[in-house]
Amino acid sequence: MSEKQDKIIICRNCGKEFVFSVGEQRFFEEKGLSEPVRCKDCKAKRKEQSSIKEENTEKKQREHKENKNDFEEMLRKFQENTILFEEERVRRENKKKRR
Repeated sequence: MSEKQDKIIICRNCGKEFVFSVGEQRFFEEKGLSEPVRCKDCKAKRKEQSSIKEENTEKKQREHKENKNDFEEMLRKFQENTILFEEERVRRENKKKRR
């Protein structure tokens, strides 16, 4: 069995060369991971962008839920007011009939 050596890999994003050390190779093998395709800087940028996307998605979901709750509250108030309006209309009609 041949002894492992550091590998030079070209980053998929920026095209720069980076070293995939023997220690990293062993770690990746232990964890069942494939070789990296991005340098550490590009990997960090990608992770940050992914994190920002997740935050934006969560923010949109919260806003949607809040808007939905606002709509439901408006609908509830509308229904209450409709009932009150109808009760008032009936009272006025009854009052007219008594005269």
